[in-house]
Amino acid sequence: MLRMYLLQIWFNLADEALEEHLYDSYAMRKFTGLDFSGEGAPDATTPLNFRHLLEEEGLQKKIFEVVNELPEKKGKIMMGGTIIDAAIIEAPASTKNGAKSRDPEMHRSKKRNERHFGMKAHRGVDAGSGMVHGVSGTAANVSGIEDAGKLIREDDEFVNADAGYIGIEKRDEIKMSLGGPDTHDNFLSF
Repeated sequence: MLRMYLLQIWFNLADEALEEHLYDSYAMRKFTGLDFSGEGAPDATTPLNFRHLLEEEGLQKKIFEVVNELPEKKGKIMMGGTIIDAAIIEAPASTKNGAKSRDPEMHRSKKRNERHFGMKAHRGVDAGSGMVHGVSGTAANVSGIEDAGKLIREDDEFVNADAGYIGIEKRDEIKMSLGGPDTHDNFLSF
């Protein structure tokens, strides 16, 4: 199940798409250790139930940390620069939670004159390897600059970001994470 969960993340697969890929891809079947000689692939509800179990136990963050620790130990993560960005994850506006009300974590937002509803994924990516080292989620109406401090590492010598992060160097939490108010004059590039 863990390997199926990782495939979903790495290849951005919905539950139904994962089921199809497991039938179609020998490499994915081999990676997961599935043998179809006796039974078929788990149906789409199986990874959903596994994800809910991980959420209940708070294990996604631990898995993320362990997966990132492996290339870091082998020197594949450069540790020196970060690229930060945020992306809106759309949700249907009519989505209701178990209590028949809108999910309080989902909000409306406007980006480039288009209206969106959902959440926002904030990512910090190692500039050298392209590996994601930090992730946080917020409502779609939260600015990327709000969570940026969680995505910048203490040893980062530079951060690349888009125009949504202009002024970030003036924020107290960024100054403190970089060792004081006068650190890194040319730290950010947009």
